[in-house]
Amino acid sequence: MHKAREIINRFHENLLFLKEGYVADVVKTDIDTEQDFPLVTVLMGPDTREELTKEMYQHQLTLYTDISVRVGKDSLYEAVLDIREQIELKVLQMQKLDLDFVFKITFQNMGEPEYNGEGVDYTCKARLEFMVEYFSQHDNPSA
Repeated sequence: MHKAREIINRFHENLLFLKEGYVADVVKTDIDTEQDFPLVTVLMGPDTREELTKEMYQHQLTLYTDISVRVGKDSLYEAVLDIREQIELKVLQMQKLDLDFVFKITFQNMGEPEYNGEGVDYTCKARLEFMVEYFSQHDNPSA
């Protein structure tokens, strides 16, 4: 299995605790509007690499974590920030995802939230960006 896939799977698994009181689901694909809210989505971003040694690459994999909520207008910030806090606390505890090839996970930023005020409830989608740094061998992205 490619190391990037292992990282995404492990990151996703570590966020499943959110289903116990914070969100309806945690998924690894972009959402469609039929999903239950609140929802957390883990998405892969760019994976850049540079040569570290003659045998190893150092990668920087961006993981996007989208928080999507549908609530009353006065609760948008609270709902998003409560979920964000739980995600950030968990990422701090992940300790390199317990994968020996991962050496660093850092929170990069939260993008500007997208709001939609149509309908009875308001929706908000906020994207958190994490950088996962890891190693791979030149001749095998899975090793």
